[in-house]
Amino acid sequence: MAGVVGFGLGLRPLLLLCCAAVCVSAVRREYFLRIEEVQWNYAPSGMNLIQNRTLQQDQFQFPTVKRCETHTYTWYLTKTAGPTEQQESCTVMAYYSTVDMVKDMYSGLIGPLVVCRSSWGRTLGLKKEVEEFAALFMVFDENESWYLDDNIRTQIVNPPRGLKDNELFIESNKMHAINGRMYGNLEGLNMVVGDKVYWYLMGMGSEVDIHSAHWHGHSVEYKMGGGRYRTDVYDLFPATFQTVKMRPEIAGSWLMHCHVSDHISGGMEAIYTVREKAKGARYFVLLSLKGEMLPSPINSIY
Repeated sequence: MAGVVGFGLGLRPLLLLCCAAVCVSAVRREYFLRIEEVQWNYAPSGMNLIQNRTLQQDQFQFPTVKRCETHTYTWYLTKTAGPTEQQESCTVMAYYSTVDMVKDMYSGLIGPLVVCRSSWGRTLGLKKEVEEFAALFMVFDENESWYLDDNIRTQIVNPPRGLKDNELFIESNKMHAINGRMYGNLEGLNMVVGDKVYWYLMGMGSEVDIHSAHWHGHSVEYKMGGGRYRTDVYDLFPATFQTVKMRPEIAGSWLMHCHVSDHISGGMEAIYTVREKAKGARYFVLLSLKGEMLPSPINSIY
């Protein structure tokens, strides 16, 4: 699930997403897909339909997805799940598995869900209104991963006794990452000079996950409490999420990282690339007789 972004086009009453457990012989676990602030319908076997409410763990068993199964969740997006007028047009939250939340999360079962206000451009798909990048700042503690024993067995020849209690080994399994990638190996952060860029910032984890997302070369703008603020550093804590906006002006490859010193040395850094705008581009919007906006074959320009 990690790294997948789901979009609700406006605050529609219904959103469908599917979750599948990978059909691999070594996978024997069950998983569950959970999102805060989203209501949903679920009909457990032999029970009536549960409508428009958030599932509580102490009410009934979670509808887990077993190995080789596919399950469809039906979610209702209320207005409280989307952005207010004082926020950017898109807001971000996290989805994750809670069968064993710690082990599931540190095994990579977490990702962003983005909910946006409706717009003509999004609804009709005329052109891409904004470049969007999700960035999860988190220390993945692989000592708590479901795959720790498998990794020891397959990657270490003759592992010594008590290895999992060794302090150096424990520390070596704490991966200071952005979207699970370290030391500038996160790909796909590409944009063009003048683009409107949304960064969907996410913080999860434990008490060590106090992060300061920092961009070299550019600043970002965010809305909070009815005001607009500009900065090149934004603080993140476990279970905090924020949309910030950037208008890149200088082409080049720029560093983005956490400014906590041992997190930098641990690898919590990535490269985002800004390209020059192509010359001679044009953008037109045609109107049909019904007043509908139609896409033009001419290249887009902002």
